[in-house]
Amino acid sequence: MKEIEVKILEINPKKLREILKRKKAKLIMPKNKQGNYFYSNSEIEKKGVIRLRTNISGQTITIKSKLEFSKGHKIMKEFETKVENIKEIMKGFEMLGLKQIGCVEVIREDLKLYNCLISLVKMPKIPYYVEIEGTKKNILKVTKLFGYSEKDYHPELIYGKYKIKTRFLKFK
Repeated sequence: MKEIEVKILEINPKKLREILKRKKAKLIMPKNKQGNYFYSNSEIEKKGVIRLRTNISGQTITIKSKLEFSKGHKIMKEFETKVENIKEIMKGFEMLGLKQIGCVEVIREDLKLYNCLISLVKMPKIPYYVEIEGTKKNILKVTKLFGYSEKDYHPELIYGKYKIKTRFLKFK
């Protein structure tokens, strides 16, 4: 599946929640802490990344193609499915020579509006931001609803903006 997504950094989550409530956005996943574990090796790194995620809905594995950016939009192919035992998968990855290249805790809340998945996200050392996933047209509709424009799209990975040199981030 092709994923098109934008990030808008340093948002006011309370303000966006109020807008989403007023527009009757559908709650997909309530605010919860998630663990994201990233795996790769030199061969896979050329093509993409593998993510294991745990949250209140369960556990998933996601295979993502190499990132492409176009006018602030992050575009990639993504394949995701639920898994039962993430710890066993981690052992299998290590057996195959994959290394854990990151472990990031996030607090995330997912809603749906205008056929877009809207995620309010907080990571350690990084202020709240919003991810909006959908078609470019619907992403822009949500962006404008929030009072932002395409100029507010953050066109790259957020670690660099905040000078974070590690992908191992946990809340204290």
